[in-house]
Amino acid sequence: MKTSDFLKITPEELAKRQHDELNAFVVKRLRDVARLIEDGEYCTIDSPLHDIIGFSSSCDYTGSANHFISFDDAFGGARPDGCSHDIQDCLDRLETLARIIDGNRGGAKDE
Repeated sequence: MKTSDFLKITPEELAKRQHDELNAFVVKRLRDVARLIEDGEYCTIDSPLHDIIGFSSSCDYTGSANHFISFDDAFGGARPDGCSHDIQDCLDRLETLARIIDGNRGGAKDE
């Protein structure tokens, strides 16, 4: 893409692209995990080769280590504090992007 074309993209268009990409990534990750569970492939989910499970050494601020579905690969790695990105990080980013797309008029509505 030429620089002049890139600079014509509005913040809303950039946010829409990011939103759609992250949304698709999250849905695929959750479907993949559900499919692996349905197929009884528990070792695949837990394998460090697949980067599906994240580890929090109490980065959840509850004081205990735990494991959860990781979304680090969507963000290019772990958070600055060393903890894995979890579903809440994805939801926070999706909500922020929705507000940008919506012209900062509130974004997604809570149910």
